Amino acid sequence: MQQDKAQEGLQQIERAVALAEGRGQSPRWLWRAYLQIARQTRTSDPDRSAAAYRKFFEIAPPAAIRDEAGVYDDGSPDDPKWRDEENLLKRDLLAKLAAGIATRAELRLLKTVCTSEGDRDCRDRATKALDKLDRGCRPGDPLCE
Repeated sequence: MQQDKAQEGLQQIERAVALAEGRGQSPRWLWRAYLQIARQTRTSDPDRSAAAYRKFFEIAPPAAIRDEAGVYDDGSPDDPKWRDEENLLKRDLLAKLAAGIATRAELRLLKTVCTSEGDRDCRDRATKALDKLDRGCRPGDPLCE
């Protein structure tokens, strides 16, 4: 019964998001909707959750991103289930960074993951890539190296 209500609530959130996006609007609550979708689908549909998190990281204010980086199932940054997902995510984001195809949102996410792990080298690489994007540099541009 409770799971049915949760599923119904998730469907309503997704309909609201689709309506807002279909109208070309970006209401202030949109990032919260993506965060709710990402959290509710994290275990049942990881691909859908990852897509919702990507949208969340694209449009959420920095404070919300920092807050989300500290939320784990057991309240601890060392939750093993999250660490496994985080390592896969980090691997994929590092590959995109190396290929020069990481978006600003992905670089912000990578920086957050690296910071949470205490990986300074990774964090610095993500920060440097974000700085290059801010300067308008493209991958392989010799003037930006």
